[in-house]
Amino acid sequence: MAGAFDFDRQAHRAMWFEKDPKENNLTNLEKAVRYGTGSQDARNSSQVSLFGEASAVEMPAPKFYPSEPWSELEKLRNEKDVVGFYVSGHPLDEFRFEIEAFCNVPVNELGDLTKCEAKTLLLQEL
Repeated sequence: MAGAFDFDRQAHRAMWFEKDPKENNLTNLEKAVRYGTGSQDARNSSQVSLFGEASAVEMPAPKFYPSEPWSELEKLRNEKDVVGFYVSGHPLDEFRFEIEAFCNVPVNELGDLTKCEAKTLLLQEL
């Protein structure tokens, strides 16, 4: 949920957690894990016949259930829930221009309001 598979440009985060109603509500991630486990088991248990050819069983690759990508805010919320901090951005990044243009006091200065006594603070709700 925090973007560990973001290197794969063909898949997006939401796709891994989409449930397939046709397959007992298995998520695409669970399908991939089952496929990997099955492929590994088949490779480990492949037998060789008396005539030298290997008799390995080919497993078909799973078909992933389609899904819509998460919004940027949903991605960030999931990152925060899983990792404890934002990895790929910040929820206020969308408002960077407005914050830089209209605010004259950084948030870290609000801890000591004695520095701001003679100033008019322009902290606007976004």
